Amino acid sequence: MLSENAISQTRQLRNQYIWTLLDWLYPPFCCNCHQIGAEICPQCLALVDLMENRLTCSICGKVIRNGSICTECQHKKPAFDQLRSWAKYGGVAQTMIAAIKFHRRIGLVAYLSDFLIIRIKDWGQQFDLVMPVPLSHQRKRQRGYNQANWIAKPIAQALQLPYQQKALKRIRDTHSQVGLHAAERRMNMADAFQADERICQDKTILIIDDIATTGATLNECAKALKSAGASLVFAFTMARTSLTPNSFS
Repeated sequence: MLSENAISQTRQLRNQYIWTLLDWLYPPFCCNCHQIGAEICPQCLALVDLMENRLTCSICGKVIRNGSICTECQHKKPAFDQLRSWAKYGGVAQTMIAAIKFHRRIGLVAYLSDFLIIRIKDWGQQFDLVMPVPLSHQRKRQRGYNQANWIAKPIAQALQLPYQQKALKRIRDTHSQVGLHAAERRMNMADAFQADERICQDKTILIIDDIATTGATLNECAKALKSAGASLVFAFTMARTSLTPNSFS
């Protein structure tokens, strides 16, 4: 009888064969410059503005000009303990996220996973489990998938941590956050999530999403997780925007 490890290796080989065949039939092309050969070419990837090259708030992770904590976090600390991101939202990073989010470029996620994992490992935090930010039922029906799930699952596998896709759920549909101001975003996401105490109790949790803007969604996720007994909640996103008035304070 095959062991679980042997079955997993067989699946990986099968998936690798399938992706190799698809690449041969339909060659990948750069989502930014459309050059054939890779989901994102080396030249375009080099244009990504990495957050590790910038001074950021030690709590919410947004770009600041000086100090270690932004004025917003000094005034009111968010429910999550820390937020980190791989890139600053804009340019090539924005194009990549749009390709993942709206055009099913799952191969792009696989290509970028190693970079995201290195960023998380360099963070130096220890986690008990990983989970994605859940998408609303309405938006998932429209899109057909949750991009945060695509991003989070390979991270959990690489960190050899349990992946809990259903431990955090959205208990009400919310409006799109696009175009909303910070206060409107917080109001829109208020009490939108619920977490499973049986899974979250006394755990240090890493939640994953594609973009952090004001952090309202991640803050509400963290509130739900801590209400369910989580000890610490860390958040990680592919990209981070700086849209609020105090973003550069």
